[in-house]
Amino acid sequence: MKKSPAVASQNPDKYLGFIILMAVAMSLVALSIDAILPAFDVIRQDLNVSNANDIQLMVSVLFVGMALGIIFYGPLADAYGRKKTFYIGFALFIIGTICSIITEDYQLMLIGRFVQGLGVAAFRVLTMTMIRDRFEGAMVAKMMSLMMMIFVTVPTLAPSFGQLVLLFADWRMIFICFLVITLIVAVFFTFMQEETLKEEYRRPLSFKNIGNGVKEVFSHTESRNYSIAVGLIFAGFINYLNSAQQIFQIQYQTGTLFPIYFGTIAFAFGACSLLNSKLVKHFTLKTLCLYAFASIILITIPFYALSYYCAGTPPLFSLLIYLYLISGCAAILVSNLTTLSLLPMGHLAGMAASLVAATGTFIGAGVGTFFSQQYD
Repeated sequence: MKKSPAVASQNPDKYLGFIILMAVAMSLVALSIDAILPAFDVIRQDLNVSNANDIQLMVSVLFVGMALGIIFYGPLADAYGRKKTFYIGFALFIIGTICSIITEDYQLMLIGRFVQGLGVAAFRVLTMTMIRDRFEGAMVAKMMSLMMMIFVTVPTLAPSFGQLVLLFADWRMIFICFLVITLIVAVFFTFMQEETLKEEYRRPLSFKNIGNGVKEVFSHTESRNYSIAVGLIFAGFINYLNSAQQIFQIQYQTGTLFPIYFGTIAFAFGACSLLNSKLVKHFTLKTLCLYAFASIILITIPFYALSYYCAGTPPLFSLLIYLYLISGCAAILVSNLTTLSLLPMGHLAGMAASLVAATGTFIGAGVGTFFSQQYD
């Protein structure tokens, strides 16, 4: 019998460098999405984007690229090893970032952002995979919790990072910072990180197996329907991300305070994600989802009435309270609906997780972008 591919030692101090590398790689996912939000208006003016809503596509196309990449990185990493696959992500993210730095044309910017999305998909998938390779049992849960804490914390700080850069340089410097951080991580990754998947545990790449996995996941009624539900909830998140800068900085004229408002809402999402981990011990997943859906409806109806009464611009404090509550409900829904979609797929866990994440991201990007484009 083969031994587990996980490393025998479970002492996290021994792997401090590894943990830092994984944390920084994971942070690049959120950083690439949120740090550019305060720069939307200056990018729109600099690249002559006539329709203000078109600038939102900088977020949408990144998510489309990420969704596409998520499907393939898992099978590639199982076939060729984690390091080689990670290098694909590094290369794509660097190419996309360089396109964004040098562009004088918005179309090239969107191409660059799509390629960035393809790259960061590797960081999202492989950090979790390499942690699973390294540790076993309770240490896996501990390391996953650490990564999730980073994934939740960075969005609260990323817009402030982008706003800080804009105080001293133009918007291209934000992308230059992405490039520098990525190059530093790639260098350390090359010389400090060994391959975590040994040759004997690798599985040949088979597009037939990928096709069979897709067919099985989407032919199962519960997995398919819950995946669609995840995508529709995620659509609200994409809608908010796309239009947040316009709403806060332009409609409410919050200026440089926008990152603070955005960060507190991101914090509410993260806090409710942690709360959900406690609630699942006392309620079923379906019960929590029903409560969250009902709460969204009960919260939204009076807020819509207030917005209508205020001609589309309710008081800022009421908008913030609404977004705090809705973000909390969304955090509970995304986590629990994703889990429900994966429960019937235990024999196909890795492939199913990739497909559910990709499906949710594709639906979210499409539907969320459609609604955010209606912003006026």
